[in-house]
Amino acid sequence: MKNILDNIQAGCNLYDNLYQFIGKTGEFKMLNTDGSIKWKQLIVDDGHIWVYGNITKSYNRGFVIDNLVIKKN
Repeated sequence: MKNILDNIQAGCNLYDNLYQFIGKTGEFKMLNTDGSIKWKQLIVDDGHIWVYGNITKSYNRGFVIDNLVIKKN
C-alpha cells in the first residue's frame, strides 16, 4: 500500500492532530526496516527527523497527520 506522504513535496508544513506544527517536509524518503513503509523527512530546528502517518486534511498551508509516528536518526 502506498503511503500518501509520498505525494507531499518538500517545504510543506505538517501538523499533528491537535494542530500543533511539527515541521516542514524535506526532500528525502526512507524505507522502514521491512521495506513496506515510506517515511518522510522533516526539517526542524535541531536537525532532521522522519515522520509517518495518515494525512487527514489540509490546514494552514500544510497537512494534518493522524496516527503520527516520529523517528529520530
